[in-house]
Amino acid sequence: GGGGDTRWLVAYTPIKFGGNVWSVAATFQERDVPLLHNLLVKYLITAFFWLLVNVAIVLISLRLSAGRYTAELRVRRLMDTAAVNDILRSVNSELTETKRKLEAKTKEFEALHRERETLLEKMDELQKRLFGSVPRPTREQRETMRELRRLSRILRRPPEGRFWKHHEED
Repeated sequence: GGGGDTRWLVAYTPIKFGGNVWSVAATFQERDVPLLHNLLVKYLITAFFWLLVNVAIVLISLRLSAGRYTAELRVRRLMDTAAVNDILRSVNSELTETKRKLEAKTKEFEALHRERETLLEKMDELQKRLFGSVPRPTREQRETMRELRRLSRILRRPPEGRFWKHHEED
């Protein structure tokens, strides 16, 4: 308390002296200590400043770790993409090699097929000449001729199987 607008501050402490306990106090007017009010404001400003600095450091570290995580994620994706590309390249080379082999086999089969057709035509021609040269065939000769015709018809049938299925469409 005090008179008017004057504020008084007091500080006291107990002291033991010669078996008695005394209280010692000191008083002063608040205006005599100009830094007291400003000191509280300065502490609050300093605390707020350090709080802002700590928040900024945490945010920067979070941003950097997020950037590092994003970079690691991108690197992993690139590595996965590279691995998939290697696998696809390997599969593609195997498929290309298989396709080349199949094309070679196809050409070989087509050549064999043409050769077979030529031989069948020649065999038909020879049969006609042979059958025409025998005026009156014996029973045994007729059976042989029938067997030759039957075998010729069997050989004339188109080949079966997946390979020859669409052969005529090419």
